[in-house]
Amino acid sequence: MLFYTVMKPLVQVALRVFFRKLEVRHPERLRMRGPLLITSNHPNTLMDPLVAAVNRRQPIAFLAKSTFFKNPISRAIMESGNSIPIYRRQDLDTGPKP
Repeated sequence: MLFYTVMKPLVQVALRVFFRKLEVRHPERLRMRGPLLITSNHPNTLMDPLVAAVNRRQPIAFLAKSTFFKNPISRAIMESGNSIPIYRRQDLDTGPKP
């Protein structure tokens, strides 16, 4: 889990550098013990998952569209970040095209 050993501290610093103010509502909920489901409607793609990951002590498993896992390099990055592929109908070779 490369993200949690190497990338998490770097992301924490980057968030402080690039964002003057970062608001996490109800941060105590991220520190709750036991299973937790975090959902977001994130138009920025990466910001919400990164903010959640750096503010939660326990590792988070992320859901990511399966197309990110097609390339071997991006697959390695996604797997090191504890991501799980989600196979959507439109991403299948036999399914409808966007």
